[in-house]
Amino acid sequence: MSSTLGQRRLSRFAKEASLLLVSASFVCLACTTPDRKVGDERDDAAGSPSDGGGPLDHAGAASTEGGSGGHGGGGAGRNGAAGATDGGDAGDGGDAGAGSSPSSSGGADAGAECPPLDEPTDGAIDTAETTPGTVVTYSCRIGYQISGSTTRACDPTGAWTGGEPACVRNSCAGGLDGADLDCGGVGQDCCARLTVPAGSFNRGNDAANPAKVSAFSLDKLEVTVGRFRAFVEAGFGTQAKPPTGAGWDSSFDSALQPDTQSLASALESAIESTWTADNDYLPMNQVTWHEALAFCLWDGGRLPTALEWDYAATGGSDQRKYPWGNTNPAADTKLAVYGCFFGDGVTCGELGHIAPVGWAEGDKARWGQRDMGGSLSELTRDFTGNYPSTPALCNDCVTLDAVQAPEMIVMGGDFTGDAARMVSPASSHTVAVFRNYNVGFRCAGAP
Repeated sequence: MSSTLGQRRLSRFAKEASLLLVSASFVCLACTTPDRKVGDERDDAAGSPSDGGGPLDHAGAASTEGGSGGHGGGGAGRNGAAGATDGGDAGDGGDAGAGSSPSSSGGADAGAECPPLDEPTDGAIDTAETTPGTVVTYSCRIGYQISGSTTRACDPTGAWTGGEPACVRNSCAGGLDGADLDCGGVGQDCCARLTVPAGSFNRGNDAANPAKVSAFSLDKLEVTVGRFRAFVEAGFGTQAKPPTGAGWDSSFDSALQPDTQSLASALESAIESTWTADNDYLPMNQVTWHEALAFCLWDGGRLPTALEWDYAATGGSDQRKYPWGNTNPAADTKLAVYGCFFGDGVTCGELGHIAPVGWAEGDKARWGQRDMGGSLSELTRDFTGNYPSTPALCNDCVTLDAVQAPEMIVMGGDFTGDAARMVSPASSHTVAVFRNYNVGFRCAGAP
């Protein structure tokens, strides 16, 4: 473990991440902020996992000032459009030639200006120009891909060509089962991430353990098989292609599988693995802590801290007993998937007792996150410490050094556990390199 990691507070940074210019075939990695802070995906990142390079600047404006024409041809216009084929700037006392295409630098009638464009959510545009001939290039921040055309042009009528593109999380860019907009009937995309506002609460519903939490965002649903499949098929999360930059320590590399084939084989051979259940809307289980962290970084986020997870599940100042409130779930599987009450199977713990993400309509936390009571217990960023009692003063606190063996805090109940496992703080722990049939994860990020 890097010596730069240690017990510290979670910090928020005001500066947005450098945004990558992406094309339909370009995939980038979400990284977090270095310098002994648990970062978020909007902070400065260190480049894509494929080249390990530094952050890329936005694509330069497509328009550049054109040079002057000679006796025959006109110069390039502001937007890189060719000048007149026959006309040109005045030379040797002659009149200036007229260009065959309008440009914002003059020549033909410039036409009507286009309306200003809004930057896409999780992305940016490279220029605010609205004159005819302007070409705008869209880019997405790390962990996202462009859906649609990367450029739009302002035509002479004052209208932008094409439709507005969107920035889509890497794992949902393909729109496959388990990574689509409906997510098996839940009614929101599998990659939805919801904002959790800042506030104060008592860790573990104990007034002796007060804490303050900055605003963040947290996946609405647990990571599905479909989303994780996109990650594996893209070739990431292995020693051959590990995460790079902030949020990942190079000492973690050795804990990953050597290559994609080895990773897929490990998932297939794990007992009661949802990877092989032929239902990509199930929550992904049997992943190691390192694989979960690598996925979140690739997908524009990070793992939540134990404090953040507890805060969201408790409802902050609501101090809920269960994520949905204070009602005991009994055997109501619509309130929570737990105790092997859902589905069928000869033995409790078999795959038949695991429900698709979001299936339990009642298991909904204060800010919209689902399945924080039952389904699968969830990995967090923290190494095992004495949560929730330490540290006594907790403002965005997180344990980033191994106090004991490399074991990680796991939060929430699961499909095999009883109701007591869903009561806040409901924490346990697991060895970082272990795979567990009752443990999954979700990702966090900037608000």
